[in-house]
Amino acid sequence: MLHSDYWWLNFTTVIIAAGGYVINDVFDIKSDRINHPDRQMVQNLIRPKVAAALYILLIIFGGAIALYLGWKVRRLELLWIYPLAIALLYWYSSKGKSIPWAVNILVAFYCAFAILIFAVAEWTMLRKAQVKYPQHWHYTMLSLGYLAFFSFLTTWVRELVKDMQDVEGDLSDNIRTVATTNGMVAAHNIVKILIITVVLFVLSCLIIFYPWLSLNAILYHCIFIGGLLARSLILLKRSVHPADYSKLSQMLKLIIIAGIIGFLLIV
Repeated sequence: MLHSDYWWLNFTTVIIAAGGYVINDVFDIKSDRINHPDRQMVQNLIRPKVAAALYILLIIFGGAIALYLGWKVRRLELLWIYPLAIALLYWYSSKGKSIPWAVNILVAFYCAFAILIFAVAEWTMLRKAQVKYPQHWHYTMLSLGYLAFFSFLTTWVRELVKDMQDVEGDLSDNIRTVATTNGMVAAHNIVKILIITVVLFVLSCLIIFYPWLSLNAILYHCIFIGGLLARSLILLKRSVHPADYSKLSQMLKLIIIAGIIGFLLIV
């Protein structure tokens, strides 16, 4: 892809996410009255019909960009990814919340695939690079895999924390989440295990990438990202009220951003 094509692909990914947020807010009007009364866009600021129309416009616009990109780079066979992504996000908002584990993993997978989509789009070029520059290819694929799995794990944790934050409204709307079906204690323990898994994953990546890493990259991951993960465990232990889980959710968002910066230090 040309540089401009890369940004169009980025933009299409953002449009898919935006459409997912809009339709999710339409279906979550009742629970959001309890969970986020001060931040409820649909119903308070935008009528549900207007939001639904905006959702359709986003899908059409994103589909047009995807079609243009597929035609320009001669990879029309990849167009099935766009309607599948849209369909799964709609299912998540309308029906998927009756399957607690599935929806959290689905959102986490989306964040990971948003990174891997570039490898899918450029697979022909990457195969040529594998033959010509095998060492660089190996390093590139390892780096993409690292960032994708880090995004998967941290997003999964954050989705569970958001469910714990919204447990009251979800119970009122009969939304089945890990927190509402398994209880808050079980949800706490699952989040703790996943955060520890993230810590172990980062450590294992430091060992794998050690021959290529600078001292600054090692210190950044050990001190900064390690410190944020340790802080998240402390916040989890102290969390009782929705405001506490909101702070933890923001901390996890910061960890995701820190992980992306750490990836740039690695590559």
